[in-house]
Amino acid sequence: MSIYEKLVGVGADKKAFREYRRRGEALPKEYRTVWKGIEKYFFTCGPMDGSPDILSGIVTLFETGAADGRSVLEITGDDVAGFCDGLIEEWRGRTWMGQLREKTNRKIHEQLEAIRKV
Repeated sequence: MSIYEKLVGVGADKKAFREYRRRGEALPKEYRTVWKGIEKYFFTCGPMDGSPDILSGIVTLFETGAADGRSVLEITGDDVAGFCDGLIEEWRGRTWMGQLREKTNRKIHEQLEAIRKV
């Protein structure tokens, strides 16, 4: 990858981030309050490489919920941090690390079953 491609990619990432922030700031107050809390949670303990996609998806979800007249807690539930943890866990399952984790657990359980049958 050339330096130019790296710079263009960074610029595109910044543009997408600014657009995401603009959309988040445009949410109704109730949604915006929860969105800011979620964003802080993700920036503190979420996956760095997956956070932009997840956070953008949350803004889309919140925009739809607000348009439908739903309360933000109808979408997230009362445990907002638990909602975040669920999204992080789902995202991790889609990564190669998540797939490796599932494969490792499956293999170990298969081996234990084989030992128990003997």
